[in-house]
Amino acid sequence: MIDFPLARPQHRRWASRPDRRERNSRGYELPHVPNDGSHLWDQAIRGNWLSGCLAGIILLTLVPSAQAQFREPVDWRTFEVPDFGTNIQYPASIFTPAGQPETGLGQRFERDDGRAVLSIYARPNEAGESPKTYLRNNLRVERSALDYVRIARSFFAISLERDGVILYSRCNFSGGARGMIHCFDLKYPHQEKRAWDPVVTRISLSLRPLES
Repeated sequence: MIDFPLARPQHRRWASRPDRRERNSRGYELPHVPNDGSHLWDQAIRGNWLSGCLAGIILLTLVPSAQAQFREPVDWRTFEVPDFGTNIQYPASIFTPAGQPETGLGQRFERDDGRAVLSIYARPNEAGESPKTYLRNNLRVERSALDYVRIARSFFAISLERDGVILYSRCNFSGGARGMIHCFDLKYPHQEKRAWDPVVTRISLSLRPLES
């Protein structure tokens, strides 16, 4: 299934405390603290600002290290699902095996920082679906929300950007009705899009079988 869940904001209740004047260790009077909870909102805003700054620093640290992987020669290898005749090229210098895919038979790969994930899988086309009907029955967002859609006789490819993440999915259909479906799903940071573009293109074009 192709699923893009949305996060829901969480609201927190703030407790107030009585008005009081506080003094420090030298006896100096500290500023008045109101009892309307506004000081807590101010602390919350400051806390969110600080968290945002820290997150930004972490992100700026991760992005150069991630992009360095693309500057080095990419180690391309072929992954196969022998039972279904699936084969595809993937960048082994970026991804390492990380368990089974959520559907079908294949392999899930992750980048070291967990911000890029590649799932390769295949399964029987038991319902005899075409690319068009498969997409209609499995897509969990409105088609108008997709940034890219291509549907051909024997494959489809779609892409969506949301919350700073790009999700790309492609499935090839072989053997006609009651044949096989060969797919990969890829997600990666939107901030790295330019570096990822040629990588995504090569992975997508290498997916086999591909019937004309």
